[in-house]
Amino acid sequence: MSQFVVPISSVSRNDIENVGKYAGELGELHQIGIPIPDGFIITSSSLQQFLAENNLRPESSEKQFVHASFPQKVIRKIVRAYGRLSGILKDAIVVVTSSSPFSSLNNISYEVKGDANLILRVKSIWEYECGKKPFEDNISIVVQKKIESKKTGIIFTQDPHSPDETVVHIKHKSMVSHYAVSKGNLDIIFRGHLSKAKISHKISDNEAIALASIGKKLEEYFRYPQEVKFAIDKNKIYVLETKSLIRSIKKPIFYNNFPEFNHKPKINHRVFLKGISSFPGIATGQVKVVRVFLKGISSFPGIATGQVKVVPNLKDLKSPLPGEIIVTSIISTDSFPIIKKIGGIIAENVPLSGNDRVLYSKIVARPLVFSVKNATKILHNGNIVTVDGGKGEIYKGGV
Repeated sequence: MSQFVVPISSVSRNDIENVGKYAGELGELHQIGIPIPDGFIITSSSLQQFLAENNLRPESSEKQFVHASFPQKVIRKIVRAYGRLSGILKDAIVVVTSSSPFSSLNNISYEVKGDANLILRVKSIWEYECGKKPFEDNISIVVQKKIESKKTGIIFTQDPHSPDETVVHIKHKSMVSHYAVSKGNLDIIFRGHLSKAKISHKISDNEAIALASIGKKLEEYFRYPQEVKFAIDKNKIYVLETKSLIRSIKKPIFYNNFPEFNHKPKINHRVFLKGISSFPGIATGQVKVVRVFLKGISSFPGIATGQVKVVPNLKDLKSPLPGEIIVTSIISTDSFPIIKKIGGIIAENVPLSGNDRVLYSKIVARPLVFSVKNATKILHNGNIVTVDGGKGEIYKGGV
């Protein structure tokens, strides 16, 4: 990507190598119709221009980076993009975030106002990122308009503290409002508001339903439960970030945990089947029996459905198709750059070590199941399977 500055709306996950994982994921959200704050990307081409003009190398000192001059043609592009974002005679507050091709977990982020301050902050991010080992010259920077709102919070597309998968929970950052919305028909099954909070700070029923719909769409797209940060400004919803939900079953979200509420679901029913209670919660839905086809050890969470490609030795893998499920005997770190666009991996060998696992999460980050006995013999090219990296299970067909 030779352009110095591009709109977020123009990129997708296919551009991760050029704009980084964080920027690519934001572009992907825009592509599927998820509302995100306006912004632009200062691509890695700008950093490479900065390094080239100042003759900077991996061995260059910190002092050389500090005294290096910012390329004028890059400055012009950034100032023009910032002006369009701010509006005429205005200086918008923007959030500036680094974006690496390998991870979106350890990005650094700042808030700035004014084009001069933006240029200074971009340079400081470059200095910081280039000071890391190994030296990286493919860092991009995302610039987004800050959404200043009293209505901010998190959408949990599943309750992180219980096995109930049928309800979307929406929590205001300050617990001003809490909603539980049925994932099936988007009916509100619980609403709670702090009576002392201002009405303008409370989430409305219509907003809660719209938020639940966004959460449901994101979970279906990523095929894994999501934790979604949002903000509501002037009756418009913005998604600020989404990531895989880390489930920790410690205590369920009960209605009586919320200090003040005005609705509890009332259920009149007859018992059809009876068992022993093990974990509380209520769920309604169509019964679907899913049988585990193969079982292994969970190594990286996520759910992926795709066509099987059996490659006993990953060194023989030339150009995998995006979304393919790779079945192999052994996976090692030297194969990570080749497999980073696939759907998921089923491996026969033992799990990766701690350091290799961290590297996998940064470069590949796809559902991964290890220690699946005879996987390369049982599965064949063209089979459709679903890999659940969180449970270490493989199912026939889509789930």
